[in-house]
Amino acid sequence: MPAPDTAKTDAALSAIQNADAKSYMRPGANDLVFRVCNSLLDEHGYPQLPEDFEALLRHACGIMGPYFTILSTGGMEMAGGALQPGILEVSESFNQWADDDAPKTLVLGKMSGGVVITHQNGQYHIVDETSRDVFRSYDSIADFIIDTIARLDKARRQNA
Repeated sequence: MPAPDTAKTDAALSAIQNADAKSYMRPGANDLVFRVCNSLLDEHGYPQLPEDFEALLRHACGIMGPYFTILSTGGMEMAGGALQPGILEVSESFNQWADDDAPKTLVLGKMSGGVVITHQNGQYHIVDETSRDVFRSYDSIADFIIDTIARLDKARRQNA
């Protein structure tokens, strides 16, 4: 697997910071956090975190904003003290009714309207949580972030 494209990760972080609608980014994670998270994912039958996703989480281990939420390796505290579940918890919920023989799908983020960001077969997919219909697919998490912010910022400006 090729090393993550740091320029793309930097461009995605810049897009988040410069978006019309602001997001909250948690501090980045370290190697220990990834070892623990990947170990827990493995114990539950999930694949390891994708390398480009880890590269993003090294800068911001969880991103919450109006366009999307990138899940953290563990829970994220939200306004008012509520807790946003982490990758493992959300993935477990998503996969609870899946066939036992099917490979487990890793859920790495959420969007409004019951839409989740999954990683499967080397791609990121924007999926309806109920029907499992795939709306869009991306080669990297950075591609998803940059495209989503560009599209939703444009729509926001047109509706202003």
